[in-house]
Amino acid sequence: MAVALSRIRLDCLSCTAEMKLEYGCEEESPIPDKWTIDGYTFRRCPKKIVTRQSIQYIQAYKFFTLGFLPSPGAWLEQSLKFISAVEIIETELLKIERENAEELKKLKRQ
Repeated sequence: MAVALSRIRLDCLSCTAEMKLEYGCEEESPIPDKWTIDGYTFRRCPKKIVTRQSIQYIQAYKFFTLGFLPSPGAWLEQSLKFISAVEIIETELLKIERENAEELKKLKRQ
């Protein structure tokens, strides 16, 4: 979900009180299944569910794609957690790309 969330632009500072209630920022949204991400439904704002550590791994992944590693040294000197996070993020991104390609094919057929 954290990977999918990185593609959704949610800015907590621009949310009004009404938006916070609808999005489920402070408590569950009054709208059932307000959020559907990766086949899962939520009544709380996704930003409230994703951990800070997950967000930090996604930020580190962005630097990784630019050729920067979080720790000194080469790939083998990186932490196992970082390497695992990169693998998970890559898998999720590929899944999102496949889903987007399928959606595009469906739209072209119509």
